[in-house]
Amino acid sequence: MEKTIIASVINLTKNKKTLLDNDYNNYQWWMLFSIDKGLLSAFKAAKGYKQKIIKYKEYPLPLQSRFIKEWFRIRDTKITKHWIKIPNSKRKGVGLWLPLRFHQQLPEYYTLKDSYLVKKNKSTIFIFVLI
Repeated sequence: MEKTIIASVINLTKNKKTLLDNDYNNYQWWMLFSIDKGLLSAFKAAKGYKQKIIKYKEYPLPLQSRFIKEWFRIRDTKITKHWIKIPNSKRKGVGLWLPLRFHQQLPEYYTLKDSYLVKKNKSTIFIFVLI
């Protein structure tokens, strides 16, 4: 049974926000117009090859579980104890470590599936799909 857990990205530095916005906006260009502005191939793979109709909407940035499941960490820091590392086109091989605040408690045992990054009201939200 799948369960959806939502987490907010908190305390973003100006640099991390710029890098994250860059990938998110480039993904929107890719989904709408197939214009590649330096987007990682991992993000490009989510687009259906037979997309014939352009839907002008905001698309959530997909995060494949094979990239993020090993990069989810629990560290007791002053900011938060939950951190995630996501791939980034400007920091290839390094990625971005982002602090998270979960809106509900994580189950004791779970397997992380493909998840999404969404921008809402000037905040960044992760939608994690767990089984």
